[in-house]
Amino acid sequence: MSVILAPILIFAASGLSQNRSATPAGNTEQGCRKFVQDFYDWYVPVALQHHNEPASNIALRMKPSAFDPKLLRLLRRDFEAQSHASEIVGLDFDPFLDTQDPSERLTIQKVEKNGADCLVSVHSLSPDEVRELVAEVKFSDGRWRFANFHYSEGKKRWNLIKELNAWEADRQAVNNKRR
Repeated sequence: MSVILAPILIFAASGLSQNRSATPAGNTEQGCRKFVQDFYDWYVPVALQHHNEPASNIALRMKPSAFDPKLLRLLRRDFEAQSHASEIVGLDFDPFLDTQDPSERLTIQKVEKNGADCLVSVHSLSPDEVRELVAEVKFSDGRWRFANFHYSEGKKRWNLIKELNAWEADRQAVNNKRR
């Protein structure tokens, strides 16, 4: 009986090691870069198409596991509030591209890894301008997830989590005044 089991165990063990080597990226700089590049390779064509909903909402619906639960919750609340409003009450740009007019060309310029976190500099290239955002990416539960997006314009710097929290507080204040 052990003669029969030995080849099965060796085969199973070799399969496990092959699976690990098939995805060598893991919690590495290359893994972080690949995660971000794969997301944008999928997302940019979605953003360039005209939909009845924002491309970022499509991403949240189709790829929720790509987002940290806190960011996912805040973005969903923002989209939900916007869906019931007649005017803009939150995001008025694509948070994953930092623009209202997406470009077909996007490059990852730099990846800085720090422990389980990565900061990825993403450049959107259009004939008129180059836009840069920094995706903050975290490795948890065996996978990479977007945790925040950082933006800059000249000397002004801001990030998506802070903006979403501020807009939610503003909406809450307006709702409290109505009561």
